[in-house]
Amino acid sequence: MARLTIPDEETFAEFTVVTSTSAFPITFSLFAKADITVLVDGVELDQADFTFSGTILYGGGYDGGTVTLNTAVDDVTVRIERNVSLARTSNFAPASSTPVGNVDLALNRLTAYAQDLKRKKLDAPTFEVAGKYLAFDADGVPVASEGPGTDSGLRTDLAASTGGALVSVIQSGTGAEAESVQTAVRRLGVYPEQFGAAADGTTDDATALGRALTAAAAANVPLILRPGKDYRTTTGLTVPAGVEIIAYGATLSTAAAATKLLTLDGSNITIHGLKLEGPGATFNADSCGFYATGTVNGAAVAPTYLENVNLIDCEATGFGRDGIRLDYVDGAKIVRPRLTSLGYCGVEAISCKNVEIEKPYIDTLSGETDSGELNAYGVTFTRITSSSDTVRYPPSEDCSVVGGTIKNIPTWHALDTHGGQRITFRDVLVRECRRAAVLTHATHVSSVDCLVDNVRAFNTAAATATNSNATEKRDSAFWDIGLSSAVPAKRNRFINNYAFGYGPATQNYGAFYFQNANGCEYLNNTDENSYSVGLRINEDVTDFRLRGHVTRNSRAPATGGYNTVPLGLFVTGNNQSGIIENCRTVRDDTSVDTYVLDGACYIGTGTGRAIKLRNNDFDGLTPGITFQTADAGVTGDVTRDHTLTVVGFSDNESATVTATRNGPNVTLSFPLVTGTSDTTTFTMSGLPAEIRPTANRHFPVKIMDTGTVAFGLLIVSTDGTFTVGKSANESDAWTASGNKRLYPIAVTYSLGSPE
Repeated sequence: MARLTIPDEETFAEFTVVTSTSAFPITFSLFAKADITVLVDGVELDQADFTFSGTILYGGGYDGGTVTLNTAVDDVTVRIERNVSLARTSNFAPASSTPVGNVDLALNRLTAYAQDLKRKKLDAPTFEVAGKYLAFDADGVPVASEGPGTDSGLRTDLAASTGGALVSVIQSGTGAEAESVQTAVRRLGVYPEQFGAAADGTTDDATALGRALTAAAAANVPLILRPGKDYRTTTGLTVPAGVEIIAYGATLSTAAAATKLLTLDGSNITIHGLKLEGPGATFNADSCGFYATGTVNGAAVAPTYLENVNLIDCEATGFGRDGIRLDYVDGAKIVRPRLTSLGYCGVEAISCKNVEIEKPYIDTLSGETDSGELNAYGVTFTRITSSSDTVRYPPSEDCSVVGGTIKNIPTWHALDTHGGQRITFRDVLVRECRRAAVLTHATHVSSVDCLVDNVRAFNTAAATATNSNATEKRDSAFWDIGLSSAVPAKRNRFINNYAFGYGPATQNYGAFYFQNANGCEYLNNTDENSYSVGLRINEDVTDFRLRGHVTRNSRAPATGGYNTVPLGLFVTGNNQSGIIENCRTVRDDTSVDTYVLDGACYIGTGTGRAIKLRNNDFDGLTPGITFQTADAGVTGDVTRDHTLTVVGFSDNESATVTATRNGPNVTLSFPLVTGTSDTTTFTMSGLPAEIRPTANRHFPVKIMDTGTVAFGLLIVSTDGTFTVGKSANESDAWTASGNKRLYPIAVTYSLGSPE
């Protein structure tokens, strides 16, 4: 009799039905109806939905047969598969003979199961897998699926807004804990694109940006603007307290002129790498890039400050007022800002404290037009100047600018304090600015305890170059100017600064200009090619120390009186006290202008003056130190001429002696004094009291009496008179006729202890 064998055969049959059919023949081997799976268009039928008929073979099993559906089908695909269950259906008990038939059937079932498994394996599928996912059916069999959760809804769940919460991730490392993908991703930050921003430089992204800022604040995560993207807005945006913005390479722009583009509305805000673009630099008082403000309180009540504002590597260009404006901020760091093409200020800080600006780059400020002054400031630390309430509107204090470059502000100032307290400007390069570093006053207050250190300023504008309001493009590089003698600048210091080409060509303000200042120090500064004065000390500069200043080749295109003579140092006005020491004037290039350094130091008329000069080097210049009029208020190392009244001649009644004071020592240089004798004595008088000796001094001198040359005696008396003796015996009488003469001589004596 025929027995079942399992050939190498296909274990499925597939039928494309085009007419109504219910019976389908199969040729593969099987063991029972339960081994058959029927699918109609991929939908599996229950065992009750079909019957099987075939011839059972000796030992069990069928060699094919017919599957008949209970209901005929049409225009479908019918697939019939063999799926032998993984089960052992025999159990051989110990016996003296082998049950060959049962063993044969068991081996047939194993072979059939292996064939079914081969059909199902994924490396040789009988169905399309491209673009599908690995999945497992209810029996754990791998299948190619349309996607995760096709049947369970998982795909829908993952696509939902909360889908990220369904998948977990875990960081590497000991002790790491699992968290959802949603939590991990949200911690990275918020993107405006997640709220609909186009970031194409054209679409108005204001709404999306506002929502993103709010979300970042609520989640306490950064707002991230993508590199190379331009986020456009038609309105200003507000940054809530505590927000961090990371925006390296991104731009936020607006075409709205009267807009504060980014208002920092709270403390603890940090922005990295954001570039702001405005509509242009035409002055507009309401146009600003970054704007942070605290709160002004009532009269005589201090403001409420914002705190901890940080702008790192940020940029602002094309705004009608300020690139960065800080009002009532305590604690700000502005690092490497790039601020260009602005209408008023690079950084304007009003009543601020502890603002640190590091390495700014500020270029091209056009100046405000409301006042007609074209005021513009690279950086100013100021206050509301219209009010006398210095509690409600206090001066800025403890602020600094360190490093960086400020250039192309021809109408006004690179650096300004406006009455600031303890302001520092250090290591800043200034180019083509009308003034460089200015310690000046605001209404009711003057600058106090400020430092200008190693600021290097260059101005190459032509001598006649002017701004649109006719002001000169060059003025003093450095100012220390208080409000008044009653409210002076105090204890300010200028150290190691350099100015090239400063000073207005038509005035004598000089490269350095000081007025209404008390207790200030000006140490080791240098000016070169200044118009027409290197350094000017004006009225009410008291208790000052000017040390080590060098003026090189101050110049003027014309000369005419002291007002236009190029000088090294110029002291003018009343009420000055202090010391000028170790200063030097150098004239080593007379080609720079028509007139170059025609005087070392000029002391103008003034009262209330107590100035000491010591160890200054004015060699090679004529004159060295000169005076507009006699001035008893200047002592120390002073060289000046004095006219003496001569008695003893019929034809010579005066002589000019040059007196040089060097500390406690006085040197008197006498010219040749000669004439016709008309008496037996020879005296001169008129030595100023400040250089008279404390005791009579005697010096041998060369004289001539009626043609006889001899050694005589010069006595310098404590009352300022000089007696010239005919011999060492001062009582010897001169011949009362003929020629008598004192030959040129210089004598030196001490006034006492050094000053």
